[in-house]
Formats: sequence, C-alpha cells, structure tokens
Amino acid sequence: MDGAQAALSGYEGFWQRLIAPQPRVAAGIALNAAGATAMMDISDGLSLSLHDMLGVNECGFAVETARLPLPAGNFPVAGVEATAIGRVVAEHGVFADGTPLPARGYMHRWAEEGE
Repeated sequence: MDGAQAALSGYEGFWQRLIAPQPRVAAGIALNAAGATAMMDISDGLSLSLHDMLGVNECGFAVETARLPLPAGNFPVAGVEATAIGRVVAEHGVFADGTPLPARGYMHRWAEEGE
C-alpha cells in the first residue's frame, strides 16, 4: 500500500502524502530532456490512467506485461528510476499484450455536500 492509500485507509501518519504529494521535479526535467512529452500520476491504476490519456489523444497505448517491472538499469534516462512498460501505438485504444484493456482502477468517492 502506498502512502496516499494508507491515509485513505485510516493511517493518520500518512495524511501528508495524500494531501501534499511531493512531485519528482528532477526526474520530470530529465525525462523531458530525453524526449518525454507527457507524464502522469498512475497511483489510481495503470489501466485507468492510460484510458484517461486515451481520451485526449488520437493514438493508443500497448503495454507489454512481461516488462512489468524491468530492472532500473534498462531504462534509458540516467538518474531517473523508472520502468518502460510499453509503447504508443497508432491504433486508438489501450492494449495489454495485444488484447484490449478495460478501464479499471481506483475510483475516488469524495463525500458530497450534506453527507
């Protein structure tokens, strides 16, 4: 369980990780310098996040599940701890090993006014 999820699960010692996440600015700068043009927090789930990105792009995304995760040394950006898990593809959709991947992940349930 990550820190934000721990806070949502009632562990008050992790509350700051939920309400004040720390962005990885140096990693973002290094990835941008290496050619990355988009990045996204996927803490709600990889599939759901890829479907979110699908909604604003004409391309698609192909995940290669055998590459989850790779040793950090296989990623091409020095100083950035990350894992390459797939590629952008021409076909509009999200795929895992060639099969359509449904949009599943953590769905936030924020309290509505009056609750």
